[in-house]
Amino acid sequence: MASRTNPTASEASGSPSRSLGLVPVGGDPIEAARPGGDRTWIARSFTPTLEARAVDGRPLAPGWYLVTASLDPRSGDVRHSRVLVPDAAGHFMPWRSVRLDRRPASHRALFYLPWPVDVLRLLGSDCPCEFACDGLRVRRLAFRPALRHRLATLADGIGPVARVLALAAAMSRKVKQRIRARMVRWLDADPPVDIARRKRLVLQAIDRGRPGIEIGPSHDPIAPKRGGFDVHVIDHMSRPELLEKYRGHPIALDGIEEVDFVWKGERYLDLTGRPGHYGWIIASNVIEHAPDLIAFLADCESILSESGVLCLVVPDKRFTFDRFRPLTGLAGVVDGHLARRHAPSPGVVVEHHLNAVGRNHRLGWTREALGEYAFIHSATQAGSLLEESQSPGAYLDVHNWCFVPHSFRLLMADLHALGFTRLRECGFHATQGCEFHLDLSLAGRGPGLSRLEMLRRIDDELAWRETDRVSIALLRRLLR
Repeated sequence: MASRTNPTASEASGSPSRSLGLVPVGGDPIEAARPGGDRTWIARSFTPTLEARAVDGRPLAPGWYLVTASLDPRSGDVRHSRVLVPDAAGHFMPWRSVRLDRRPASHRALFYLPWPVDVLRLLGSDCPCEFACDGLRVRRLAFRPALRHRLATLADGIGPVARVLALAAAMSRKVKQRIRARMVRWLDADPPVDIARRKRLVLQAIDRGRPGIEIGPSHDPIAPKRGGFDVHVIDHMSRPELLEKYRGHPIALDGIEEVDFVWKGERYLDLTGRPGHYGWIIASNVIEHAPDLIAFLADCESILSESGVLCLVVPDKRFTFDRFRPLTGLAGVVDGHLARRHAPSPGVVVEHHLNAVGRNHRLGWTREALGEYAFIHSATQAGSLLEESQSPGAYLDVHNWCFVPHSFRLLMADLHALGFTRLRECGFHATQGCEFHLDLSLAGRGPGLSRLEMLRRIDDELAWRETDRVSIALLRRLLR
């Protein structure tokens, strides 16, 4: 009776391991020509993804699996490797993944499939590198009959919270301890934002030996002059004006550096007088404010050298006060450019203020955050600002555009294809905290994904459900 109430798992009685062959997704990574030996892959982007299908052609049945991968670095660093698991419709979402623990001889992870799966995906690293990997090996872990029956019921379409509760109820304390030990990295897959790492991700794309521009750094520059960077600063106020603006705010005023060019709406080329001069431009949380996004790209291109790079840090609308605003599409960006818009439209102003929300009294948060949303402005305030925005010469600073990572990547690819910009993607970092990073250059090769694949990823990103985080939080507590 005790064994039926508290069944245990037995890895020794698990099924034989199965091999999964690898095929690149979207052309990245590419397979290097290596006669004999392990298959070697060259990753050119920050999302080198491989599809993994069972060599025997049979799908993976529901259950717990141990996955093993031999990821042997040949050049660069193989880091943050993950296995992505599809949802019931076969779509892959970034948060439906498990991190592979690096072991001396292999990378390993434990994960659960609630439904049959034909294909997994392997994200080999989160940075360009070269690595050898012949494939994945998966082994289904066996459970005693009572627990196996309970696990089978989890694939019947019940919600994620109910799935967690049913699974936890089926486990003994010993099994909980064993699974928690193996799943600790998955449960903590979204740690608090590392501010230093955020800056390193941007700076790794630039050549510190060349002069650069940082646009709108305010009180927190990514490439500060005091850090030895050969950098000019563009901002909307001089340093004395910024010091006055932030006086009394809980920030370090000594972070505000001398402003070289005070921008009053003119073209960057006219402002700086340096065509094709700069080896890099950093714009953190800037492009979403530009009323004419295409003109902003043209301005940057005009002062960027042929080999230079534009580093953009962009808010992910899902995790900021833009949470409930509609996603920006190509139409609004093109129409704003053709209309030569120099200020946010009255419609954008009122939409921003009606829908802006905070969470736990914050304007930006991480994926794992819980808590209720609260509107920041009342309808009366929004109406008043709508009227103000229609006054001659009025400029109310708001987010003109709202993005998720792949909607922005698709927009940049489309603008290049349509001839609106010569800049193309040359680097990408997925959302960290409430922001993602995209690098553009004249030598960029694009995202390495088809339009259809990017559209599917946009669907996945917009389908993000907070119940996924609730489930993980519950599981973390139940496995203590």
